Amino acid sequence: MAGYRNEEYADTQVDDLLAHTDFQSLPIVIDKDARDQTNDTTTELRKGLVLCKVTATGKYKEYDNDASDGTEDASTAVILMQPISLNTTDDQPATALVRAIVKADAPIFHDSAAATAFTWGDCQLIRQW
Repeated sequence: MAGYRNEEYADTQVDDLLAHTDFQSLPIVIDKDARDQTNDTTTELRKGLVLCKVTATGKYKEYDNDASDGTEDASTAVILMQPISLNTTDDQPATALVRAIVKADAPIFHDSAAATAFTWGDCQLIRQW
């Protein structure tokens, strides 16, 4: 698939996220309106945040079970591989985990309702260990 990179972790960048050493990453674009509401700081998206694709733009924002813009669709879920500083005026490039098996406590959701509503069985790219 175009854009995907096969990797096997060789450093600790994603060690705390993965339950298995093989994964693929994907370059994505973070929507400038993305938020991480449960983060202590409002200026950063945390590593491990579950993101889903906005249907109209193809950009990624936090999974939101109450949304109707595509970010409620768990089948598009990816996990942010590194913290991203928020910039409310521009979209941000980032790298996301896809085709990975992640530790049960690795994914971060923007709020507790989203964490409860997320269905791993619907997720096509990530599996929880």
